[in-house]
Order: sequence, then C-alpha cells, then structure tokens
Amino acid sequence: PKRFLVQNGVREKFVACALERLKQVKTGSPFDFATDLGSLISPRAAQTVEKQVQATVAAGARLLCGGKPYDVTYFEPPLLDGVTPEMDGDPRHRL
Repeated sequence: PKRFLVQNGVREKFVACALERLKQVKTGSPFDFATDLGSLISPRAAQTVEKQVQATVAAGARLLCGGKPYDVTYFEPPLLDGVTPEMDGDPRHRL
C-alpha cells in the first residue's frame, strides 16, 4: 500500500511495528521467491519516487526510514510520518 490512515491513539504502536517490519523486508530479484520487494520498473521510476519523497518531506512530513534509491532501479521503502492530504508528494501538484 502507498498510504495508511492511522488513528492517533494507535499511531505510535503502528509506527513501531511498521519500522520493525521494514527492517525485515528482503529486497532483491523478483525471480527469487525469498524476495519481498523487487525493483521499480526503471531508473526514471526510482528518480520519480525519490522526488515524491523529497517533496513530501519538504512540505513537512518526517522520513523515519528508507527513502533512498540504490542499485539504479531499487528504492528503499520509505516510512513517512505526519503526512497530510495537501502533501501529495508530486512536485507538479504543489498548492
């Protein structure tokens, strides 16, 4: 999923669980059955995701982990906190 809407009362526990789970995610070849997360479709797609993450952080969200490209088409799964509907992450959609 791209987004989770989390009730404030369980936010801290959700974030802690998400961080722990992301530490366990195995990235790699989509042809390897042990892989949880494969590459993006192209280097350009990885650059687009990086720009979206950067734009969301610049708008005030906090990057808790991940959010960096590596090995050309791979991207660390980011965990962003404090994202609002106005922070769509696409720099073309700035208010």
